[in-house]
Amino acid sequence: MAKIRKASKNDAIFRRSWAEIPGAPSPESFGFVTKENNSDKANAALNPYYLPYHQHYLTYPAIDKGAYLSIQTTHPSLLQIGWITMLVPFNWPAGDYTVRIRIAGNEHATPDRRFLEFGINPNNNGLPLSTHEVTGTMENPQVIEIPLTMTRKHTDRADRMLFIRERGTADTNERMSTIIQEARKRNGLGPEMALWVDWMEIERMPYPATPPPALAALDLPLDDKAPAPDRETLRTGLSRFAAMAFRGKTVPPSYLDGLVKYYEMRRSSGDKPGVALKETLAVVLSSPGFLYLAEPATDEIRRPLTGVELATRLSYFLWSAPPDVELRTLAAKGELARPEVLAAQTNRLLNDPRSAEFVHAFVYQWLGMDRLDFFQVNQVLHPRFTNGMKLAARDEVYETISQILRQAPACGIS
Repeated sequence: MAKIRKASKNDAIFRRSWAEIPGAPSPESFGFVTKENNSDKANAALNPYYLPYHQHYLTYPAIDKGAYLSIQTTHPSLLQIGWITMLVPFNWPAGDYTVRIRIAGNEHATPDRRFLEFGINPNNNGLPLSTHEVTGTMENPQVIEIPLTMTRKHTDRADRMLFIRERGTADTNERMSTIIQEARKRNGLGPEMALWVDWMEIERMPYPATPPPALAALDLPLDDKAPAPDRETLRTGLSRFAAMAFRGKTVPPSYLDGLVKYYEMRRSSGDKPGVALKETLAVVLSSPGFLYLAEPATDEIRRPLTGVELATRLSYFLWSAPPDVELRTLAAKGELARPEVLAAQTNRLLNDPRSAEFVHAFVYQWLGMDRLDFFQVNQVLHPRFTNGMKLAARDEVYETISQILRQAPACGIS
């Protein structure tokens, strides 16, 4: 050590030379596991500017069982308090999940600091997906449950990195700087820790007990180990599937004949039954009858909509999706054109959660909700206004309009 110290110009260089000492433990054994120069991290941690804050952090209760969230005042590699992340494994498929956080507020959790932000990709001050009030205490923590839908677009690391943080801690630097300076005047160290996190977990939700309507109508196994269906069973199943894909329109026999021949061709080429069936269904889902909404007329004169066309218009207007079995059944019987039936079905569709897409798109354009992003609130004068509050304000408008639509009697639709 005397030899190394003599050759070192300063303490930082001296500490970087740890590997020259036989048997010396590595910085990694003390928790410095970043890809950057770990010895530099150890040096920075001993900085007299940071060390008191680290020591202060260790005085908080239950520090051996959980972690605290607050405003990030040092580099995250020295003390990560700005956010907690969880990476969704890449082999987990698209679908519905539930995220749970066991959390509590301590004595420093004033009413304005009792809120948690949840989102994806914390880098570049990622915007939250939702904000949640923390009502749990250190003696009785609460578990916050957050529904999450992962789609096929969530493919890279950023799209699968979940995060939680205290509300507003990633907002403008001006606001954060004011809060930090005020805290240092108050205690000489920095912002107090307010939210304690015990654990965070994610659970994949099981698939619905009943398959999606189109697959239920198909009623054929997609399992490669299942035996291949006979020709008539295959044709009947494809007929039901195509009728749903084409939103209740009649499927020509020649089209079904082509599907059956395509399936048999795939089987003769070596495909397993499940693979051949999936490829055949892909033909249906790439057909113009599925991709386009057509209301053909034989002349230039406008004509009344058929029952099937009316059901399709209503469903895509309020659900952004094809009509369900009930709508198609009423359309086939000619009942949907009756004003009282149409009003009842409109109410039913609006009361369904699937109408949220319609409400959001309609209200966003009607009320010019994009203006919320144009206006910047002075967060020095209004320190409690955060991006999470802006998100909540937007959602409140959506939910208010949804409630009005659900409670108001349906109007006639022409």
